[in-house]
Amino acid sequence: MIVNRIHSLALHYYRGIWKNVSFLILLGSSICYFFVNYVLKINLKGEDYGDFSLILVLLNVSSSFCFLGSDQLLMRSCKIDDGSITVERGVIILMVTCFVTYTIISSYLFKKYYFADANLYELIIINLLMGSLTFQYTIFRVLRFFEHAQIQKNGWKILFFIISLLIVLIYGTINIPTLLVTLIVVFIISMLFGIRKAGTIKFNLVEGAVSYRLWLNFSLSMLIMNLLNSFDKFLIEYKLSRADLGDYFFLQNIFLSPFSQIQTYAGFKLLALYKLRYKRNDLAKENRKYLRYGFLLTFLITLVFFIYNSFFYQLISVNQQTVIFILLFVITGIVRVLYANISAAMGAVGTSKMLFKSNFLFLIISLLVSLPLFVVSGTLNAIILLIGLLWIIRYTTALTCLNGGDPKFRSV
Repeated sequence: MIVNRIHSLALHYYRGIWKNVSFLILLGSSICYFFVNYVLKINLKGEDYGDFSLILVLLNVSSSFCFLGSDQLLMRSCKIDDGSITVERGVIILMVTCFVTYTIISSYLFKKYYFADANLYELIIINLLMGSLTFQYTIFRVLRFFEHAQIQKNGWKILFFIISLLIVLIYGTINIPTLLVTLIVVFIISMLFGIRKAGTIKFNLVEGAVSYRLWLNFSLSMLIMNLLNSFDKFLIEYKLSRADLGDYFFLQNIFLSPFSQIQTYAGFKLLALYKLRYKRNDLAKENRKYLRYGFLLTFLITLVFFIYNSFFYQLISVNQQTVIFILLFVITGIVRVLYANISAAMGAVGTSKMLFKSNFLFLIISLLVSLPLFVVSGTLNAIILLIGLLWIIRYTTALTCLNGGDPKFRSV
């Protein structure tokens, strides 16, 4: 009797853990991502850490935009049947064309304007490997292999932390060229891991019309998302300095990155859910749930930070300026978590007209709001405030267009 009870409880907890293993992978990678930034922050000079921050910005942009939105078209148009994927041949051709175009142009521009001393071929290789991981992630996500998808999306962060930490412990120092080589090695390992699983998936290429209009709207949406995620870093590097960028990037990793990870995970799960079904009240229900998550995360981050900063090691000096930073980061983070729900619904059921209207409204309103702040101010407060306002505008315009579209898409 007791043995059966213990076995039943063990099986219950095992199933619960396995059901959420994709979240645990995301959590583990997020912790490693923070600590690798912490290790490098204290082992690199200010300018060098600013360089490293820009490398991570390139990786973030590449992971979400290397297919110029055509990966979203694949997720939207493909058909899944018993573990196989059926997709139009034209979609795959479009993805390859976009990927090659992005890799060449982004590598060249990044070297020309930010890393003149970098090896162009290393940047191209990093972009190619990141694109391979992104493609694997997309396929696993469509097939609802959430654990494998998270490994391909975030597993490299765990490996990167382990190898970087070992280099610092063994040699007592680390530099940018070493970090680039480490990234290449980590991406190759991650890619080979994914190929083993991807080799079991059957692809059926069929002839059919490709919705280029829908792709253009997806592309514009992804471009806007990448600007929202990366614009502040480039603006700080332009307005202030690369060392200031490093300090800002470190603060952002403490207070905003956890929200970004929940945003990614929410979109990751909800897109697959909405693709299967979309009910009238789903948006409102999920918004309430993720709003609670946002407030809980705010409390936990703030509590852990102040305890660690006060009693163990002073990461940053706490003053009025710091409190303003934290408040702006937290507000932006909560809005980003809520936006993940709207974005997933748009990606799953939004029409070309709805996407275009949402993007158009956002661009017009954002220009009117951001131009005065961009021209007259170059302070960190103004830049963080601007990014928060842009996220609020993005959320509001997307929700308005989703609720104003076909009645079956409305959430209220």
